[in-house]
Amino acid sequence: MKKKTLLRLGLLLAAVFLVANMISCALVVDPEFVGTWVYTSGGLTETLTFTSTKLTINDSGILNQSAEADLISYDENANHIEIKFTSGTGLYSLVIGNTYYCTYKIEGNQMYTAFDSSSYPTEEECTRGPFIKQ
Repeated sequence: MKKKTLLRLGLLLAAVFLVANMISCALVVDPEFVGTWVYTSGGLTETLTFTSTKLTINDSGILNQSAEADLISYDENANHIEIKFTSGTGLYSLVIGNTYYCTYKIEGNQMYTAFDSSSYPTEEECTRGPFIKQ
């Protein structure tokens, strides 16, 4: 009788650990670039708001324009994000439908970016910023 009880208890514990492991693997952790980042310089404030699926850009001050883009893919190890603009006002209206490649560099609460329409910029080209995480 004791052997059956121990066997059942062992199987139950194994099942509990298996379910707990499946749940922890299913939890999605946001990429480090997710959040709101603000850059201010020379009368311009640029706000980048990233989710794991979208980018929203709002410029205010000397330029008043905005844009939205879908994140097609991202690679946190390479610090790359591929985006496709879906809407825009001002100069951003000229890029609707275009795909851009972004390389980013995060240092603490500061992010630097570089965008290109044909390939991913190098990390050394990430001079746009600093955007400060809010």
